Amino acid sequence: MQQQNGPNTSGQYVSALTILCFALIAGIVIFSGITLFIFLVQKINHPVPQLAKIFSIISASITMICLYAGMTLFKNKKLAAKEMGTLGEKLNAYRAAVILFYALLEGPALFSVIAFFLTGELRVFVAVAASLIVMLQFVPNRQRIIKDLELSSGETDVIKDPNGLIE
Repeated sequence: MQQQNGPNTSGQYVSALTILCFALIAGIVIFSGITLFIFLVQKINHPVPQLAKIFSIISASITMICLYAGMTLFKNKKLAAKEMGTLGEKLNAYRAAVILFYALLEGPALFSVIAFFLTGELRVFVAVAASLIVMLQFVPNRQRIIKDLELSSGETDVIKDPNGLIE
């Protein structure tokens, strides 16, 4: 009996990838919300407030670097996925590219939330907002997958059909 590696219909694939992306976004939002709530309610004495400017610069820099790296790596992995043989291989490579892209955006966002917690500097939330905006713009859907992978008409039909079998 052959073991399934992942979703076997396009509907399952798109749903799983979308849920994963929104889960990563929700993690940032929840962590940011809890941290902001603690900051507002507890009025914590920040151990290193003099580092606020440094953390603001580091947060912005890391966010820009990771955004550039994420876009570049995503583009390269997309190109590699286009060249693969079967639709299943293309979609697996695409999923890996999306996860890498989101990870490279999530890291700086979480760093910025921690920087805020250490310093009380609200400016670092600009990096969190920037990461979230980009993540929301790149949430995968059927049309984005078809466009990104430049699928053939047969592959496009499979993706458009929620019950289309991925082989």
